[in-house]
Amino acid sequence: QQKRIRSDPKESSQNKRRRMIKHPLIGKQVCQKWTDVHGRNNIIYGIIRSCEKVEDSVCDSEFRFSVEYNEDSRECASSPGANVPECCQNLKEGLAWGASIGMNEDSVQTNKTLSGKCWIWITPDMRREELIDARNGRKLPRLTMIVRGYELTFSIKKSTIPKSGYGVFVKATPLMRKSQQNKLPFELKPGEFLDM
Repeated sequence: QQKRIRSDPKESSQNKRRRMIKHPLIGKQVCQKWTDVHGRNNIIYGIIRSCEKVEDSVCDSEFRFSVEYNEDSRECASSPGANVPECCQNLKEGLAWGASIGMNEDSVQTNKTLSGKCWIWITPDMRREELIDARNGRKLPRLTMIVRGYELTFSIKKSTIPKSGYGVFVKATPLMRKSQQNKLPFELKPGEFLDM
């Protein structure tokens, strides 16, 4: 069953008709990757919510996809110069397919040693370093990376083990919490290394 939606007044003058349709991309997860003006890689995740077919009087038509981006990933990518897309965005068909395919790709690089052993280097999609104020007035480093749809936060904290000083701790947070994929814990397979 197809819904008809009202046309924008500007498009009415151009004799364009819009109607909601079923499409295999609806409900698929997507990711958008870009490099900001400071040369930093950014990534956000979302879900395709709907598809509409736009037709004009000459019988040309195109598909437009409505994407809702995850607020956690938008917040993680927000920084001066990042130009993070709004929480909802319309994409043309080629961009929607590319964003869906991009969600299923891993950024991996394989290195083989002379002995024949194989290491797989996992490259983060996004990386940010900060200095955080500690209780004693010092500034301690914090590294945040986006890898495989998870936010990994590496921070330095005082260890709970007596007389052991500070340690590096990591916290993994799924960015698509409602996704079936991210109900599993973040893990690296044997032979995989995280490129920090």
